[in-house]
Amino acid sequence: MPVIRVSDEVFAVLQRHAVPLSDTPDSVLRRLLNIDDGTTSGSPGVAAGPEGKLLPLVQAGLLQPGERLVWSQRRLGNTFYATVLARGALQLDDGRIVKSLSGACQALTGKSYDGWEEFRRESDNVLLNDLRAQLGGGGTKH
Repeated sequence: MPVIRVSDEVFAVLQRHAVPLSDTPDSVLRRLLNIDDGTTSGSPGVAAGPEGKLLPLVQAGLLQPGERLVWSQRRLGNTFYATVLARGALQLDDGRIVKSLSGACQALTGKSYDGWEEFRRESDNVLLNDLRAQLGGGGTKH
């Protein structure tokens, strides 16, 4: 494997986008560059990054990797977006990776919300809690 050197500034950016105890510089760069060959975890067919709470929906085909989710706080005038990753985690627009919808809410606002009741699939405005219900409650709350 080739070795590359990066400046302190580039390394600091990689650290800001890394999931502690999970990411490597390679996995952060793959996420930021939108590269996913399915082998970055060391096991063929398994995508890198943390396993997230949306994995059952992805495995059931109810969500697709790369699909966008939206959360609108109409009264506050805020709209937030997240992208579904192959292992069921979410990538926020600033590059941060979170494992759950409520974790996304916390990261975005600093407050606790039930993300299943807040986030919708952007393409058809379906509430994520409704998608979870299609699994027969098989998803994990928060």
